[in-house]
Amino acid sequence: MADFHLTPDSPLTLPSRRVKVHVTAIRPAGAFDLSLQSENRGFPPAYPLTDRQWLVQMVTVGNTDPVTLRLIPRGNSTFPSGARFEITMQFVGDEESPATDIVHLTTRDASGLDMLDAVEFAPVGVAAVPGVRMTVPSDDATPRHLSTQAQASFTVARRVLGVDRLPASEALQVTVLVDGSASMSSFCRSGLVGDVIEVLRGLSAVVAPPAGFTVYVADEAAIKVSAEDPEWGEAVTVALHDRGARVGFRSARPELVQVNGQPSVTYVVTDGIPADLFDLTAAGAKNHVVMVCSQAALRAWAPDPDLSLTVWDPAVRYIREPELSVLVTSLLDGCMDHESQLMRG
Repeated sequence: MADFHLTPDSPLTLPSRRVKVHVTAIRPAGAFDLSLQSENRGFPPAYPLTDRQWLVQMVTVGNTDPVTLRLIPRGNSTFPSGARFEITMQFVGDEESPATDIVHLTTRDASGLDMLDAVEFAPVGVAAVPGVRMTVPSDDATPRHLSTQAQASFTVARRVLGVDRLPASEALQVTVLVDGSASMSSFCRSGLVGDVIEVLRGLSAVVAPPAGFTVYVADEAAIKVSAEDPEWGEAVTVALHDRGARVGFRSARPELVQVNGQPSVTYVVTDGIPADLFDLTAAGAKNHVVMVCSQAALRAWAPDPDLSLTVWDPAVRYIREPELSVLVTSLLDGCMDHESQLMRG
């Protein structure tokens, strides 16, 4: 018997044999169904072993049409935040290949999805020596360490966009520019700025490539903030505190110029609309969203209707629904000017 590990980056090919699939929900996933999907084949139904374990009985894959193992939440719903699955496939030995092989699939995160295609089986080889090639349909590349707030934002962004993450051809570089002037000090001390960063961190895990999230704290100068997951919010708060009260804030900065034409979105976190905000586009940021920390101030400013704007009200805790969905949807709207066909909300 041999053990194999199937990951998004490493497809696996084995001789075609009967396979038994065992699916376990390792994080709360709610009620869900599991099935094998194929255009021209029918399969016996899967059945639950326990509330968290499902079993697909013996079926032969690899010598006919491609087959997809699909997980679907019940009740026309989506998987809850943090829903994760472990999947083990047992290829049962036969006369030609007597050994039993065990394939362990990389843990799949289904947060916010209305279905998860966990693994695809495709026939390879020739009729005399059939084989099966297994692939993970899409690399969800879920960050292993997200704060509670970032995980909640991540789940909502997935649900709004209808994908586990944007493909590389559609991904955006996400840049966050935090107003480091003195007027932001109270929001820094209250933890609000850290919460904003965590929401954007969760969103970026869906729309940005793995290394596509950058944060700057700026006043008359700008510093790039570095952090290890899941400490982004804390790192930005510390950076603001260490700099002390400053005067002035420039939003159109040379640091934000696109690199090699990579599509990007810039989120400017501020309690007022900077005078140079519309120069941000000229500086190279293709899209931008401003989050203003006061509903009353917004009414007084009467901002330009062309301004891409999300309001973060300091009186609201954006952790529960429906407030979080409204917020994340508005933040994603800041990306909709990009030509991506997936960013329709």
